[in-house]
Amino acid sequence: MCRIFVGAITSILTIFGVTLMILAVITPAWQVVTLTDLHVIHEHGLWLDCSSTNPTFRDIFSSDHRCTNKFINFEFSKKENDMKIDNGDANSHKLHRWHQVMLIFFASSIILAIMGQAFLFCAFCFPISGVVANLFLLLSFSTASMAMIIFHIYTNKTEFRFISVMLNVYEQKTGYSSIIGLLAVLILLIAFLASILLSVLLFIYDRKRHNISKTFPKFSTSV
Repeated sequence: MCRIFVGAITSILTIFGVTLMILAVITPAWQVVTLTDLHVIHEHGLWLDCSSTNPTFRDIFSSDHRCTNKFINFEFSKKENDMKIDNGDANSHKLHRWHQVMLIFFASSIILAIMGQAFLFCAFCFPISGVVANLFLLLSFSTASMAMIIFHIYTNKTEFRFISVMLNVYEQKTGYSSIIGLLAVLILLIAFLASILLSVLLFIYDRKRHNISKTFPKFSTSV
């Protein structure tokens, strides 16, 4: 019964972590800056940038919330030789290499977590599958952690932390998307630790079951 409970907790944590990671990737508020001269707030994400007079999480799809795709700006900047976009805010709207690497790491983490979850289900019949699930969840946590480390390294660099608009320089702050991403990483870590406990419990149960079968062998009753 204990192993079923731990297995359920591990599955819930893994699914919750993956859901939060997807939510972090699709939302734009990784970096947020208030442009007082323009009376607008800009949100800069991994692939999506949005602007609004008063953006909130629930107003992402409102008419006041205007968004642009970094992939479009990436193609545009290549064709137009890095033309300025949004009066000095161009650098924040570009799809940089570190954005691409983060997206790859997050996508890999999601796939690895799903594969780990699949092996987790098989572990109840084949305990060795639990070890494979441990490995996948560890890799999922590691790749997501690397993505968050890259984010914090680059967003603390001057060229990505500060933007110049008109005659003023503004500092970008971390938004709710980065907090969601960090929370997803922490949940995946807990899910990984829970999966290790589950593997131990499954091996103990399997060993006890084999010991019982050796102690009380089934004799044939046929004459």
